Amino acid sequence: LVSDDVFLLHSMQNKIFLWIGRGANVNEKKEATARAVSYISTHGLPASTAIERVAEGTETASFKSEFTVWDAPRSFGFTAKTNTSSSDGASPVDVAALLARKAVEDTPVDDGSGELTIWRIKDFKKDPEPLANYGQFHGGD
Repeated sequence: LVSDDVFLLHSMQNKIFLWIGRGANVNEKKEATARAVSYISTHGLPASTAIERVAEGTETASFKSEFTVWDAPRSFGFTAKTNTSSSDGASPVDVAALLARKAVEDTPVDDGSGELTIWRIKDFKKDPEPLANYGQFHGGD
């Protein structure tokens, strides 16, 4: 994928993805959906075929799953003397920093130490739900 362009991907799940690169011009962005609709009709796909616009840098998991490799793996050549590594000789990789970043990313946003209050809307007003009713689903309110 090239940042200066827009790409149409016909998914194996019968869905159309429009990948919009950061550098795509305004006309390409405007015409993308019209071209996707045209693609659907010229290829005999159902009119209900989903079209999903994906901006560069905000790719969804379903979009990434269409590729065998999304983020290319890096080759690490470890040395015995330090905790840093070098990939293909271009720049050193700080393994400790990578592990620290991974630990921060894996930390849950909510640690579960707070208090849980569940509200139910009755006659367009908030009404606290009794603890005994937690986990029950209501409809029609």
